[in-house]
Amino acid sequence: MTILSRARAEFRNAKGEVIFRIGRDDILKVLTGVPEAIQEDPMFKWMIQDGTLDVVDNVTQRKKLELDPTAGTTADGKKIVPEAAEEKPQKQTRQRAPKKKAETAEDQPEEAQTE
Repeated sequence: MTILSRARAEFRNAKGEVIFRIGRDDILKVLTGVPEAIQEDPMFKWMIQDGTLDVVDNVTQRKKLELDPTAGTTADGKKIVPEAAEEKPQKQTRQRAPKKKAETAEDQPEEAQTE
């Protein structure tokens, strides 16, 4: 697996043993030969969501990151994520009165039935 990290990190297996380390000198460099097992570490998923880690999927992406690893990042090194669309308040709907069922002769009071 090939990755680019914008932060230092250690990835561990289920036993808690370090399986891969990104040191100070590895930041903003495309790293190859990264073990697939790091994907099981919650830190990996968090860094992907946070934008501090990129998994390089193809040669074109790799070359872009090698040429300018800081492109599309903020001053603190995180990926620029488009702001989520503001949630619109839900439209308030009028509550309607329950429909009246059609009155039949049986539903009318006795006085009305005698007419």
